[in-house]
Amino acid sequence: MIDIYKDYFLQREELLARIAQELQLDKSRTVRMETAYNAVSDLLKKDNDFFDGLQIEVYAQGSKRIGTTVKPINGEDFDLDIVLHIYDPYYNYSPEVIFNALVKSLEKDSYYKEIMEKKNRCVRLNYKGDFHMDILPGCMPNLFQNEMIMIPEKALKSWSSGNPKGFSKWFLEIAATAEEPFLKRYAEVLLKAQVDTEKLPSEVYLKSPLQRGVQLIKRCRDIYFQDKDFRVSSIVLTTLIAQFYEGEESIFETLDQVINRIKASYLDAFNRNVKFKVINPIDPNEDFTDSWTIRHYDSFFNFISNFHRK
Repeated sequence: MIDIYKDYFLQREELLARIAQELQLDKSRTVRMETAYNAVSDLLKKDNDFFDGLQIEVYAQGSKRIGTTVKPINGEDFDLDIVLHIYDPYYNYSPEVIFNALVKSLEKDSYYKEIMEKKNRCVRLNYKGDFHMDILPGCMPNLFQNEMIMIPEKALKSWSSGNPKGFSKWFLEIAATAEEPFLKRYAEVLLKAQVDTEKLPSEVYLKSPLQRGVQLIKRCRDIYFQDKDFRVSSIVLTTLIAQFYEGEESIFETLDQVINRIKASYLDAFNRNVKFKVINPIDPNEDFTDSWTIRHYDSFFNFISNFHRK
């Protein structure tokens, strides 16, 4: 039987997995959030006005969907992103119509009316505690594409496209390319070796190196950036790490090698005097960095370099 205390690489990997496990949302908070968006789903499906007769689906997007959640720090709320997917073509409505229909439906409930906040293109529910839910309404682009959505944009005057289901599928397929994740090989031994007072869920050793790598870099991002205006977004970090991942089997290798490739790609773009862009892998027309200024680019590279050095 392997002795973890004599295997430095296994110790390092196990510690990284434990740290990432501690970072993610705990089970009680996860259940609370799932209960919250299922309740919203039930409310909308029972609506006897706008949504009556329409096929709709309410589902989580972002980190919750791909298994890379990280607990908020510094008193911040966890942002739970939810999609209200209306299975009807967008050209039957205006962005303002579907947005107002969502607001009106929620306002019928006194609780939601009290905690509701209208944002630019979504509706936010501010729950007591440490999370809020952003509900983004969207419709099908046509009768044949039921995965993609058209969502309100620019003060509810136009539409833009999105595909949260497609992005999640893309990420999780890449995460599964590690042929034999290092910790998974020893999961049974590690779980048996735990003392009775420190039992861990098997998930701690079974999540992919890519998922764990994303969790760890997001937490380092949270700590590093004092100026939130230039903080690198989760979608940029998640996309980059997945794009440069090459099936590394350990969390450490994932972080070390992927960040090294990102740095090399950034410097190559810089030396060729072209912009380093992060494009949505599901929609090549969407540039996640289209609003970046020189300050954003400098902040990004300084963070990536600092993280890799540490």
